[in-house]
Amino acid sequence: MKDLIKNLLSTTALTLIAISLIAWAMGDTSVNLLSILPSIIANIVIHLGLLVVRWFDVKNYITELAIEAAFVVTVVLAVGFFVGWFTVFPVWLTIGIALVVFMIACFINVRQVRQDMADINDVIGRIKESHPVVQ
Repeated sequence: MKDLIKNLLSTTALTLIAISLIAWAMGDTSVNLLSILPSIIANIVIHLGLLVVRWFDVKNYITELAIEAAFVVTVVLAVGFFVGWFTVFPVWLTIGIALVVFMIACFINVRQVRQDMADINDVIGRIKESHPVVQ
């Protein structure tokens, strides 16, 4: 549960940073606090949906990533149409932001998995050193 909340807050922050940077780069001053709540809602729905997708345990990693990316884009489009994001941002830009945030989150996840594996291997090494197997 702690990791879910941490991931949710991280992706929400990445989303809001991306929206703000794109708006700033385009000279758009219409991005306001009303963008925050729908972004949080979209991220909650995305994270809960990704839990469901991962529950099915797709064997091919590329297929799983494609399903997850399609789900993310679908949720972003649905929320965007519902709250009117596309009067401020073009649809393609919103999809781009969602995919960039998704890719950054995947990269962070891969780095975390590698770190966890290194930590586990380190613990296994220390256990082997302190408890040699008698042959």
